[in-house]
Amino acid sequence: MFKYLIIIFYLLSSPIFAQNTRYLSIFDELRVLNESLKKEQDLNRIKYAKYALIEGKISLAKYYLNKVDISKSQYGPIKRRYVGMIAFLEGDYKKAYEVLEHPEMNTIAGLKSTCILRSLTLMSLFKEKELRKLTEDCNTILKSKSTVGLFWQNQIFDLFLTKSEKKLENILSALRVETLDTDLLRVWIKLGIYLNKEKIIAKLLKRLPDSAYRSNNIRELIALIYYRIGDEKEAKKFIEDINGQLAENIRGNISLNNNDYEVAFGHFQLALKRKSTSLNALERSIPLAWKLEKWKKGIDLLTQLNYDDLKERDRQALKAAFKIRLGKNIEAKNHLRYMEKLYGNNLPHEGDVMMGINSLILNDDENFKLYSDKACRNFDGTSCWLLHQTLVWSNFGKLSNIYNSNKEVKISFADESIDSLRNEKEITGLDEEVLIDQQDIEELDSSVFNLEF
Repeated sequence: MFKYLIIIFYLLSSPIFAQNTRYLSIFDELRVLNESLKKEQDLNRIKYAKYALIEGKISLAKYYLNKVDISKSQYGPIKRRYVGMIAFLEGDYKKAYEVLEHPEMNTIAGLKSTCILRSLTLMSLFKEKELRKLTEDCNTILKSKSTVGLFWQNQIFDLFLTKSEKKLENILSALRVETLDTDLLRVWIKLGIYLNKEKIIAKLLKRLPDSAYRSNNIRELIALIYYRIGDEKEAKKFIEDINGQLAENIRGNISLNNNDYEVAFGHFQLALKRKSTSLNALERSIPLAWKLEKWKKGIDLLTQLNYDDLKERDRQALKAAFKIRLGKNIEAKNHLRYMEKLYGNNLPHEGDVMMGINSLILNDDENFKLYSDKACRNFDGTSCWLLHQTLVWSNFGKLSNIYNSNKEVKISFADESIDSLRNEKEITGLDEEVLIDQQDIEELDSSVFNLEF
């Protein structure tokens, strides 16, 4: 409001405004200014939605797009394209089809930017007749505009109509890859990965032109091909001097396969530095953080994970587990309470176990018995044993002194496999620790009662 008052004052005091009646009235000036500001706001929201989609933050993209009023904005086609894309990603193919088929999108510009997305949507809805017509229209539009787009369009069409596995292989191997530029090579390799035809692609890699190996993106994709067919040694060669996000993820997976967890965790952290929302890196880093007892890091990694990639109740469960191990038991209790609400006040078995243990640590005897009893009824041995101790000891929480202990109890089940339990083991005696020597007791008794031996 203050900005508007300043503009009004400026316009009224302007000699041009006073002397020249050809200029717009003050209300027209304000209307134009308001429309300009609204246009700028819509443009920024569209930009933010685009960045959110690129980062995989679908909920955030929806938030910005909902702020754009299609009926009053010139960015309607762009919003419809993004809304259609989100609907497709969420598996709502009918909605995606309806949005993309809006008359506003049936222009040359609209078709050019949505040909591939429309093709995939029609494939998902099994609309073969519409797909044939769309392919013809897109071939005409994309022919002189986008070589990569045309390639994708035709390949998608051929793959949809192809029922034979052999023909799928022929589609990939029929291309003269030595004549393709870097962009088309990248698309061709990705298509092979998408179809799980890495072995076919691997056989044809020797036909690639020398120029292809100058591209780090191509080399990373080649490494991924070799990794997926099990040739880890060859995969490492292609990414030896590359530090990209995909390269680090491949190195991390190789280390993970070799049980080198610390090194694998390091590679995944480097991948996250290149791309903080890398789902591949996060999905492997969080379990590794637990295995390597990096409790605080595990919580940090959970905050990097997009809300669209993990259900909220699962997120709360993981946060609670990490915070129990970190000793932040009040915070863990809050996460478990929230998780309980999300489950309709009926925690799953794992939630009951965590709530029982956490209540024991907090000396919350009532909740400890309640949740341990539920877990025990679901055949959790640890909960049954802990619950049994309450029948032997009064106020078992204080007696166990877990919450006040500086000693960390480590339990390992690494050697307790089914096979190891079946095998006969050598039984050895237990060494008794002598706390008070019997002779000392007898001497004390003798001095008090004058016993003679």
